[in-house]
Amino acid sequence: MKPLLKLLAENRGRGQFRAESGADQATIYLYDTIVSDAETAEWYGGVDPLTFAKVLVGINTPVIHLRINSPGGDVFAAQAMAQALREHPARVVAHIDGYAASAATEVAVAADEVIMAPGAMYMIHNAWTIAIGNKSDFLDTAALLEKVDITLAQAYADRTGGDIKQITEWMDAETWFTAQESVDAGFADSIAETSGKASATTTWNLSAYSRAPAQALVAPPANALKPRFDIGDRVSFPSPHDPAHSTGEIVSVSAEPVYGVAIDGMEDMGMHRWYTDSEMVMVDEEKPEETSEEDAANGKKKKPMKMQNNTDHLKRRLALIAASA
Repeated sequence: MKPLLKLLAENRGRGQFRAESGADQATIYLYDTIVSDAETAEWYGGVDPLTFAKVLVGINTPVIHLRINSPGGDVFAAQAMAQALREHPARVVAHIDGYAASAATEVAVAADEVIMAPGAMYMIHNAWTIAIGNKSDFLDTAALLEKVDITLAQAYADRTGGDIKQITEWMDAETWFTAQESVDAGFADSIAETSGKASATTTWNLSAYSRAPAQALVAPPANALKPRFDIGDRVSFPSPHDPAHSTGEIVSVSAEPVYGVAIDGMEDMGMHRWYTDSEMVMVDEEKPEETSEEDAANGKKKKPMKMQNNTDHLKRRLALIAASA
């Protein structure tokens, strides 16, 4: 699986993005992956730049605290989010509560001040993307990535005041900085005092990266919630995300757990929607045969007849998921 898709797939449904606003200051929690658009967010989870910008525009306080715990994601989406921060009149203070990895660092460098939690980490590397086409397409993509890397290196150099050659070497090596190392290199301004006001509780799987810390290479602990549903189960939604979502079929099960559901009537769209355990109920697959008056009088009931599953549809959905990998 391509590294970017692996990063998103291994962390789908784990994050959260929200904002809280008071009279003098607001707090934005970027505790999620960064994705290119709303459709990708619907598929993998994560926050897209349009959603981020809309939240930002609605904040009128003089100070914004941007709390970051993100494994990264789409570099162009991060650039758009960073620009939205630069253009906002508020003073932006970025707090790295857990990880600021990959694209998340690009958002962080747009802040006026960066504060690292004592156990937080900051990672920079060369840009990733996904390409399809012939050799000319791939050469063009490689040239574009080189330009992106130069842009990123310059942004880091502007933020840190450091040597761009050194920064490029760090990017080439996929370098993970501790809190103190981040301050020493100029990526952060200070290390936060331990106050307990905010903590990064989300567990990220960073196995998509080649040099990630060992504690981030594993999935959530074994005592995590076990799935109530399985692939092929038919479900309905008491409170659907969209009024068009009535029933569907589970086609994938991810961590925590989160389920990919092929919504009935939306199969041609080529994507599924994400729901959690508490948002779904099992559709009764069993339809009892009618009981005759004679059997009813004798207290007999017909055995229920199990409806046939749409296995062909399930195979098509699984094939689609495999192709995306």
